[in-house]
Amino acid sequence: IAAGLTATSLGFLVLLLLDGAADGHWITLGMAFVAFGASGASSLGANLVMAIVPARRAGSASAVSETAFELGAAVGIAVLGSLTSAVYRRRIDLDDLGLGAAADRAADTLAEATEVSADLAPAVANDVLAAAHDAFAAGLRSAGLLAAVLMLGGAVLAHRSLRSTRPTGVASTAEPAAGTAAT
Repeated sequence: IAAGLTATSLGFLVLLLLDGAADGHWITLGMAFVAFGASGASSLGANLVMAIVPARRAGSASAVSETAFELGAAVGIAVLGSLTSAVYRRRIDLDDLGLGAAADRAADTLAEATEVSADLAPAVANDVLAAAHDAFAAGLRSAGLLAAVLMLGGAVLAHRSLRSTRPTGVASTAEPAAGTAAT
């Protein structure tokens, strides 16, 4: 689990390499690490949950585990998306281009900036798109850093709390304390 969360963290750290230019390869690489790490950690986490509950409660435990995963993913996407948007809006600078109301639209989202740029002269459109891509990359870098820190924190927590957990069916190698019977 800790290794999966660490791989996820590395994937988010790859987003720090974004510069607003041709970033598709970095995003693809980063998200591949995120998917690889998250799938491993979530599979092992679900198996751990199922291994520690009585068989009669397996259905409920599975439902709670899946709901927690889905809720965590949804909240994470909402928080990271909100952070990306907030940084985009703060970082985009179109004041020198004389766009008026179009600048306000372009400052809302990358999609709006792309739409606004379609109606502009090519040189101005390129400036709008460059500013929008730079601002969006800054937002993704901020979200990537926050996600990486959270995943790394989860990895440390998982490593510390699960390092003494034995796989199901493995007998303990510890000697019983004096005066007690082995179980």
